[in-house]
Amino acid sequence: MSDFNKNIRYFVIVLVVVCLCLYPLFTMEWDFSNQVTGMSRNSYPKALKVIKQMPTTAIPTALPVTTSVRPHLTNQRPQALDGLRYYTEYGKPLQGSVDTKQPYLSGSEYDWRTYMPDTAAALQKLKLRNSTDDPRYETCANQTKVIVVTPGDLTVEGRFRASIQAYNCIGEAKTHGGDYFRARLVRFEDVGGGRPNGVACHIRDHRNGTYSAESPLPIPGKLVFELVLVYSAEGIARLVSATSRRRYSGTSYIGKYENNVTAECNVDLTTHGLYSSSQLCDFSNPRNKEPWFCVKPSSGGCIPMIWLTFDRSSNEPTTHKNYLQTVMAIEQDQAVASAKHVFTVAGKYERKQMKECHPDTKLEGDLMRPQGYFMNGYWVSLICQNQLRPDGIESCFRGKTVYFLGDSTVRQYFEYVVDQMHLTMEGPDSTRIWQQPKVAYDSKNNITFYYRAHAPPLQNPGPPSSRPYITDVLDEINGGPVYIVISISLHVYFYEPSVFIHRILGIRDSLTKLVQKYPGTRVIVKGNNVLTAPQEWLGLRYDNIMAAVFQNVKSVQFIRLWDITTMWPLNDYHPGGPTLIGEIMYSFAFLCSA
Repeated sequence: MSDFNKNIRYFVIVLVVVCLCLYPLFTMEWDFSNQVTGMSRNSYPKALKVIKQMPTTAIPTALPVTTSVRPHLTNQRPQALDGLRYYTEYGKPLQGSVDTKQPYLSGSEYDWRTYMPDTAAALQKLKLRNSTDDPRYETCANQTKVIVVTPGDLTVEGRFRASIQAYNCIGEAKTHGGDYFRARLVRFEDVGGGRPNGVACHIRDHRNGTYSAESPLPIPGKLVFELVLVYSAEGIARLVSATSRRRYSGTSYIGKYENNVTAECNVDLTTHGLYSSSQLCDFSNPRNKEPWFCVKPSSGGCIPMIWLTFDRSSNEPTTHKNYLQTVMAIEQDQAVASAKHVFTVAGKYERKQMKECHPDTKLEGDLMRPQGYFMNGYWVSLICQNQLRPDGIESCFRGKTVYFLGDSTVRQYFEYVVDQMHLTMEGPDSTRIWQQPKVAYDSKNNITFYYRAHAPPLQNPGPPSSRPYITDVLDEINGGPVYIVISISLHVYFYEPSVFIHRILGIRDSLTKLVQKYPGTRVIVKGNNVLTAPQEWLGLRYDNIMAAVFQNVKSVQFIRLWDITTMWPLNDYHPGGPTLIGEIMYSFAFLCSA
């Protein structure tokens, strides 16, 4: 072979090798931000466990923010930070004098008693009686009497009724209301099981020590009436007192300034006279006045905050910290023995045909009445037709952009649909900061899911940028219609409720503007789950507030989950398995109707 032919041969071999090496570089999809990590659903950490305190090292740098919000209209690949225009602004102090008085949190609209008049009347009566703290005079489950007033011949589509007379522990009839009872009808063969078939009952407070339990009868067969005294009126009075300040007593938030100096932060730092306005920096949201303050660093000037951590200690007076801990240690949740009643419902089961669930499905009358029942392991709504199953999620969201906004319970919803549809999530690394913004998308079916956490107080550690204000996210949506799922009460359970009410009133106003701007937008606001006492009553209080606030907002539906977890009470912030799937399918039914 001539030297010329040899050279040609070597040249071809080298050319082939070079082409093989360069081929991946020309065919891969580049992400020049170099800071957004794409992770498969298998490698992505499931942030459904209690998060332990983590060190505040290796704080991530700010990411570039894009303003496109409806990527499938622009042929642009969706990004985790789409629409987060204020992402790099969170953590910067407001300039000027600090005003901590927050007069906008006063008035009847911000008073929780406006939304729970029966409980408010009972507590006022209790206060006027100057009731003793002697537990013998509190409502007692073992003494309380129940009389079933329903006629003996019961049929499907009839109603069950029972009368309750509360007694204290020395056998005296109570003359005021305010006790919190929970009741349900369970199929006889399911008694004692974790996920029985049956229906929750509605409890009506007559404000004189007597109560009525009532429920529809959609299920035939032998049923058992069960009644639980969750919390006495006296216990609720103590809990109201212990949660009467604009901070979670006995805890604090520790912020780290950019000079690495740490300081206490909270909604209100003037409680107990701990600090004056001149000692504080104002990190409130200037667009909606959601309050957040931090103690000034030792330098005396207000500088940006780079990290925030929840701490289960505080410098409050010991007596107040101990009071909340004492109240929280009193767990009642006692079955009322005299309530157990077995009866038979005649007839044949037939699912009632109703209109499809829709965000404008509005309840008339009592907002807290039973809204569904379990039959053969499925939740069946009593207010609309819910037939969505997991295999119908993809077709429901095809061509849609969906926002999941709020705490870790709505993050569960986001993770469920991403896992169910085998999508890939992208966004800042969440190994240490679960609330980082995320995006998941399906280009083929034109589906985009976004997750954003909510603003402080949020107990999980991380930079201020990981806590966007929901009103900011809603106001920055530029394109629609969109679907929105919101959950936002768990982290403010132990705060005086005006803080929560102010927040959801702002969300209501932003949603009203968004629906007007983009007709066809659909919104569901997720309710709370049944938990162990006394936290359960705090969740019930916020459920009552949310049901009233969102009742008449067009295209917005408050999803009451209380009945689901009354039937299947797992006492878990993050219920899993069939309970979670049942909640999600019922909630999504309001988004997925024709």
